[in-house]
Amino acid sequence: MKTEKKEDRRIRKTKQALQKGLAELLTEKQIQKITIKELTERVDVHRGTFYVHYEDIYDLYHSIETRVISEIEDLLSKDYPFGYKGLTLFYELLFSYLLEHKEICRSLFEGHVNYTFIQTLKKLFLNACLDDWHEEYGIDKQSEEIKNYASFYLAGSFFIISEWVENNFNYPVEKLILMLSEIDISFGKMFK
Repeated sequence: MKTEKKEDRRIRKTKQALQKGLAELLTEKQIQKITIKELTERVDVHRGTFYVHYEDIYDLYHSIETRVISEIEDLLSKDYPFGYKGLTLFYELLFSYLLEHKEICRSLFEGHVNYTFIQTLKKLFLNACLDDWHEEYGIDKQSEEIKNYASFYLAGSFFIISEWVENNFNYPVEKLILMLSEIDISFGKMFK
């Protein structure tokens, strides 16, 4: 990726337009079939402007992955109160973020380009989960048994979220938050 310059509002808007345009195109076709010309015409950005910010379509896609991972990592790093209230707050913030970035999240969660995004996200959530369980229940984070429980729990949670994204965000968010919070609490009861 090219060296980042200090971003002013115009640069941010241009990058956002390119990212959103790529996400929209990814719902229509595979990344290898998307041309820079097609993307820049769709978002009304000069082709040369694209190259000021990105080397190619894959560089743009990678920057989207990196940004979303960073923003979700920020959500995970907040200090939520443990228990149902904290879980609910976390899920409210997570689902608000996903809804705010629908097109981009759809292209990332559906994994049409590659699965590095999901794998990176799973690692992030696994570490956060193990840290939380260690802090709340005094569980050994290095235990293979605990890592297996956490992996099982996260696989189910990611499947629920992925299905929601793939089904065009149709399932009510309130029900998803309730469902995932209750699953979290149930797992916690095993360790008490």
